[in-house]
Amino acid sequence: MKQMRNAIAAILTISFMLFVPISGSAFIDIGLYMGRSVNGNMELGELKTELGKDSTDVDGWEYGISAHLNTGVPLLFTAGIGLFYQITSLTYDYRYDGINSKELDTTKNTYGFDGYFQIDLPFLPIYPYVRAGTAIKDETKIDTVEYIGTTQETINEKIKEKYFQSYYYGFGLSYTLYDAVVMDLQLFAEYLITKSKQESDIEIEGQSVRAGVKLAL
Repeated sequence: MKQMRNAIAAILTISFMLFVPISGSAFIDIGLYMGRSVNGNMELGELKTELGKDSTDVDGWEYGISAHLNTGVPLLFTAGIGLFYQITSLTYDYRYDGINSKELDTTKNTYGFDGYFQIDLPFLPIYPYVRAGTAIKDETKIDTVEYIGTTQETINEKIKEKYFQSYYYGFGLSYTLYDAVVMDLQLFAEYLITKSKQESDIEIEGQSVRAGVKLAL
């Protein structure tokens, strides 16, 4: 875990140091993306007594927006540092009587810092990059269910949050769909490993596969 945090810190630090425009003209980008969180696992912490197990599988969809201030050397590399906001809608199986189960929701709202470093060699048709980020705040809403008798149920929502305890890192590929003097329109796809710590010893980790579009000015 320490090595992963050091890698994330290194990417963000390098992006920040490179923010001083080497090329003489910094620019910004704004991106929209969506993706799928897969192979996720939620350590239940204090909820393990209520739910009757230590952990559960989670998966679902992610939607987000990001923006960066960028710099770099033309035909060599681009580096950016900025902010992101993301909504993650996950589901998990709540096994309420040892046999039967019900699919419940877990929703995460996250915002924080994001940085990337991209290789822009002209002979490459697509541009590889590495990306990492850390959450300023990560709020997780976890639904649980309470059964009264055999049919009546009550959905309870538990809200957990923490600051600077969630992070991600990974790699991706970018393709320039439209290249003009004043702007570029790019498509990108990426694979990320994610980790989120919450109150009451609740942890969510997994992998994300995302695709999106980015406008660079």
